[in-house]
Amino acid sequence: MKTPSRGEEIQFRKGFRTAIPCLVVSLISYISAIIYAIIMYPELPSRVASHFGPGGQPNGYMTKESLITVTIIAILLIAGVTFFLVYLGQKKPEAFYKPYMKWDAIVKSIDVMYVFLAYVNIIVSLSLVDTVYYNLEGTHILPAGAYLYVFLIPMIIFLAAITYYVVKGYQKPKIY
Repeated sequence: MKTPSRGEEIQFRKGFRTAIPCLVVSLISYISAIIYAIIMYPELPSRVASHFGPGGQPNGYMTKESLITVTIIAILLIAGVTFFLVYLGQKKPEAFYKPYMKWDAIVKSIDVMYVFLAYVNIIVSLSLVDTVYYNLEGTHILPAGAYLYVFLIPMIIFLAAITYYVVKGYQKPKIY
């Protein structure tokens, strides 16, 4: 990690604006999805549809125990990344310092990243709820094609916003 060189002092903001709200939203979405899955677990058949093709039809199956295990591992991995990045933003914001970017642009791009992570956490939670719901009711919560748009369009917006802040915040390195 490279920090500012001689005479150049940057006041690292303690944390980022969106870190804690995004962490709270992520936790609420996961806890809600897990509670729903636990409540509905006894109702699930022993063999459940776990993967769906483009038309929304199941094309992968597993036991309900395996579904819960895989889901918990996925949630722990994604939530672990989110918690780690929030920790860095709150306790060690200088970890995000890049000498070729203005600090304000870094802060804005990291804030967008936190919102994106919260969005991914919501989508993963919704996927768990939808999988359980499909196995109980035989239909999805949203129409089959909607999931593509619910995930793809916001992802493009988040990536465009981060790219905008990175390009806008780029500064030529100072040569001493």
